[in-house]
Amino acid sequence: ISASFNTPIAGVIFAMEVIVMGYNLKSLIPVILASVTGALLTRSVYGFEPAFVVPQLEMHSLLEFPFIIVEGLFMGGMAALFIWVCVNTAQKAPKSLWVRFLIIGLLNGLIAVLIPQVMGIGYDTVNATLIGSLPWIALFIFALSKLLLTSLNLGLGQPGGAIGPMLFIGACAGGVIGEIGNFFAPDVASDTGYYAMLGMAAMMSACLQAPLTGLMTLLELTNNPNIIMPGMLVVVIANLTASEIFKQKALFPRLLQMRGLSIDTSP
Repeated sequence: ISASFNTPIAGVIFAMEVIVMGYNLKSLIPVILASVTGALLTRSVYGFEPAFVVPQLEMHSLLEFPFIIVEGLFMGGMAALFIWVCVNTAQKAPKSLWVRFLIIGLLNGLIAVLIPQVMGIGYDTVNATLIGSLPWIALFIFALSKLLLTSLNLGLGQPGGAIGPMLFIGACAGGVIGEIGNFFAPDVASDTGYYAMLGMAAMMSACLQAPLTGLMTLLELTNNPNIIMPGMLVVVIANLTASEIFKQKALFPRLLQMRGLSIDTSP
């Protein structure tokens, strides 16, 4: 996390919140050293530029909070759908590895032909979302397509990443809320990129049930402490929507439990 997104603090919080599931000095110190090492190596090769080109983001008015609440509910629903599709696909996946990989190949190839923007890392699409250059219908299609593609791939056993796609989905889905807000209340709503950034934190947090990880990622990617207060609200609402309304728990423990592996960890 630290090396991939140039977010060393978020890398530490992710490890403690999602992997170790607790905080203590013996676990924290080696995790910090690992995160610093990853960030140093990445920056020595690629420089200090962040993973995404983030414009200067700020909230225009306190009247935006209804939009932020709606975004939290929407992102929580998207996260619940992501987890539900992934888990149900894993439960019903064919036992044959060859059949599963055949399905994965056909699925990815078809989506690549129809919607090439969702393939690969997708940083260019995320950057276009952050600067507000994509229409809402394109953002919605990208978010839903990436959600289904990634969750089906993970459920079928494809050993691919999940964090990057979560940020992609969150940016596009958050951008939808920003575009709608700017359409109905252009004098009140902030730029689309503002809601896209909040969406990235909310989606990541709700899928992992790791609110501090989402907030630290948001802070380090934007380098803007003013975004933390609305970020706290959208992250909490998204987490509670996914876990309490839709009854979907964190993605990684669910997948481990399905494989008969214990999620109990000892520091």
